[in-house]
Amino acid sequence: MSAVLATGELDLVILPAQPLEQIGRLVLAGGQPAEPEVRRALTDLATVLVGGYRILKGTKEFGGLYEWVTRELPPSRLGDDAVCRIAEGFVCDYVFTRRKVAQGELLTAQRWLHVHLAEANFKLLHELRLRRNEISFPDARRLERLDDQYYERVKVATMPDPLGLLAAVEHAASTHRTLVTALVGRQWIWPELPLTPGR
Repeated sequence: MSAVLATGELDLVILPAQPLEQIGRLVLAGGQPAEPEVRRALTDLATVLVGGYRILKGTKEFGGLYEWVTRELPPSRLGDDAVCRIAEGFVCDYVFTRRKVAQGELLTAQRWLHVHLAEANFKLLHELRLRRNEISFPDARRLERLDDQYYERVKVATMPDPLGLLAAVEHAASTHRTLVTALVGRQWIWPELPLTPGR
């Protein structure tokens, strides 16, 4: 839950008490949750907590669990294989988006640019910042304040007109190639695509 106040913004994460109590008792007794879905949930929680947090209610009950999660679990990360899979998907979405521009489906192209191309770049930049031991948040949160260098590269600014969309798509593709190279080097290379403008 997010709130916008006169003095700033507030992000609140409300977690169910009963599962946390059960997991907390287990890990504080020296155990490890075996269920994959529980491990994934705790890893997602670690991703949120890594940037800093304050417990507003339940410090006595859950403070130890939060400290354990922050100390013992790394935030959710992308391996090199996952980066390469994202890059493969990006190429498909890139071709699709250009085709939609050529066909005059400008709103579809604009949506695809935001939902798929920009989102892939946000994920890769998040992983790159984590690999550099820099503070990073999922979903491009706080990026404007954290990374001047990449903010201009990953932002999307275009109206639904053919030239603007094509320029934005090429800008996103250029950024994507830079991010993938920074993450996996020459393990993945942008393919030669038989594209003419707008196709």
